[in-house]
Amino acid sequence: MRKQLLITLALVLISYGQQLNAQTQQVSVADSINSRLTQLIDDSNSFKQYKVIKTANIQALRRDIHSEVAALESKIDAVHEKLNQQNAKLKGVQATLKNTEANLDAAIASKDQLSLFGITVQKGTYNSIVMGIIALLALALAVFIHKFRQSNSITREASERLKKNEDEFSDYKKQALETQQRLGRQIVDERRKMKRTGTQG
Repeated sequence: MRKQLLITLALVLISYGQQLNAQTQQVSVADSINSRLTQLIDDSNSFKQYKVIKTANIQALRRDIHSEVAALESKIDAVHEKLNQQNAKLKGVQATLKNTEANLDAAIASKDQLSLFGITVQKGTYNSIVMGIIALLALALAVFIHKFRQSNSITREASERLKKNEDEFSDYKKQALETQQRLGRQIVDERRKMKRTGTQG
């Protein structure tokens, strides 16, 4: 029983540390995309009130965003896998809790005095020890349930952020295409004006 308690406590601590690390990485990816977009706009040339962005820079940014999105998707898959593992561990803890409760019922029914580690103990003391173990297992179960819900929340937030980033990229791409088309039309208009001026002169 003591060994199971130590294993359960270790799993809880490892799970908590990994979730904190995943939250930090999600924030840094969003900051990275925003800083790259800002840098792309700042590095671009200006033409009147428009920004002229090199196609190579846009393609590089697209590749970087695609790779970051792919990394986020793999992290989301890893979180899902971890959730499945935690569910399996949670079921194991629940089974252990049921076994402990069954053992407690059998011990209470057997006699008033029990032998615990070779020492004869009163039934009340024995009950207190077993209840303490059950309380710890119940606490571990509550922590696992809390971590499971927290992991679901993190996954949901990551999915929403991914969709938001994809929407922002789509809007940015559309604006860049419109700007490029507008500039192309202006260049064609200026060439026509120059031809007319050249043919009249």
